[in-house]
Amino acid sequence: MKVRDLSEWPPSNFGTKGIGGTIPTHAQQVTIGDVLNILDDNVFFSCRYGNQTVTCTFFVPDAITARKIAAILKEHKGENLLSIAQVDIPAA
Repeated sequence: MKVRDLSEWPPSNFGTKGIGGTIPTHAQQVTIGDVLNILDDNVFFSCRYGNQTVTCTFFVPDAITARKIAAILKEHKGENLLSIAQVDIPAA
């Protein structure tokens, strides 16, 4: 299974980290930043959008997949979010 096969791909739940910022409307507009937290079946991570940092929540099927997605995001830090669409999610 590839990242693009997840039902919530691409993630679109963006929020600003500061007051008065704008939020991206699509994953192609952001660059992967740091993984902030994994909570059950949610991966919270930061993204660069222009000159600001925004947060994103990626909803995945379960906690095991969340840890795998977090590892993929860490490996691809600094890349466009859509670039991980073709990455295989490890089976184990």
